[in-house]
Amino acid sequence: MERKYSPPKIARSRWAPRGIAAGVGFVGLVTLLMVVAPFAGASTPKTWAPPYKGFTSTTSNSLYSYGCTAYAHESAVPAWSATTGTFSMAGKISAGRCISGFSYASIYGQTIITSPTFYRTHSGYTWLYISWNLAVVAKAALSVSSGTGNGNFSYANASVLGSVYAYIVDVTNGSYLSGASATLFGASFTSTGHYLLSTTASTSYLYLWGALQKGHQYQVLLYLDAGVTIYFYNVSATASASLNLAGTHGLTLTGITLY
Repeated sequence: MERKYSPPKIARSRWAPRGIAAGVGFVGLVTLLMVVAPFAGASTPKTWAPPYKGFTSTTSNSLYSYGCTAYAHESAVPAWSATTGTFSMAGKISAGRCISGFSYASIYGQTIITSPTFYRTHSGYTWLYISWNLAVVAKAALSVSSGTGNGNFSYANASVLGSVYAYIVDVTNGSYLSGASATLFGASFTSTGHYLLSTTASTSYLYLWGALQKGHQYQVLLYLDAGVTIYFYNVSATASASLNLAGTHGLTLTGITLY
């Protein structure tokens, strides 16, 4: 029987209001680490690379707009290819001046990737290295003129973000041995500001470690998240945000190595 897992809370934040987005909320990756010499006496490293044979994935998606002048358009729905290891999606959102009331727009995509199960031939600590290549165009801009001016609460936000969570799961007893996360790209503004990232070859590494038991069965579990959000309340402002991880762009899982 297939075992279902709910990852431990490491610090998640939700992109969409309750009831809007299916799937788990949002998280964080950008740490370049080169660690040498795993523990002594380790077995031969286990390596996965494209095409990811035996890997499974589940993708969730939400597109939402509500309120004065809010707009959301998705030009490429979220998807992950086991053949290439690439997560892709694309879309843009915007909102214009709306001095009273509520305005919200968001696009969010997530893929949960599960490796084939594997067994350990010895007990001891293990290192897990995950490498990514990022090719993306991400933008966010917010211009705030004023609040309501009548003493009421006012708020404005524009965000774009991409991130990854990684876990080592003990399938034998259903526990989580280790977890790590990092932010690939992103920015969030609550006052006038602008963000632009355009890259075609940015490599990042994520690592985690844990104590594995001889004879136990394990899996690697990955969460890939990306999205854009705009939120206005009782404020005169304009905002836009866009994300392109499609076509010649994408977030590619280039390799996983377990020592």
